[in-house]
Amino acid sequence: MSLRRSLSILFLTASTASLVIAFAAAGLWIGAGLSVFPGVLFLITRRKAARWMPTLFLCAMVALAAAGVLAGAPAFPMILAATLALGAWDFMSFDSSLDDGALTKDRAPVGLRHLLLLGGALGLGLALAVCAMVLSFRIPFLVMLLIAIAGFVGLDRAVRPRQ
Repeated sequence: MSLRRSLSILFLTASTASLVIAFAAAGLWIGAGLSVFPGVLFLITRRKAARWMPTLFLCAMVALAAAGVLAGAPAFPMILAATLALGAWDFMSFDSSLDDGALTKDRAPVGLRHLLLLGGALGLGLALAVCAMVLSFRIPFLVMLLIAIAGFVGLDRAVRPRQ
């Protein structure tokens, strides 16, 4: 089993566990039970999964995390679950694009760069979410929009190969 496949299963399991723990801590047992289904369904259908299956998994996990926050479950495990689900989705989607023959040359440098960029993006996103939970101040919408645009441009420049 490749490193990316192992990491996708690890992220999927950790995301599911984080949702279950958060729902259970809030006493929302129906949410805890529902949180198990997307991960288990994906693991069962992993061998024959369609290309849309990782996206369905991501949407279900993010929707459950949002529902948990709205229902009063602790926010940090929900944010962690959504972040880990995004990582699992990325690993699954990257694997399927590699399996389709999108890359015919040496895959190792591309895979390593992808891992580094994914780790940086997920770590930064999680750190910003934690800071937003701890620090409480208002940012005007226009400033948030400019920060988001700067982030997208920075990520685009980091991902795009230099010529």
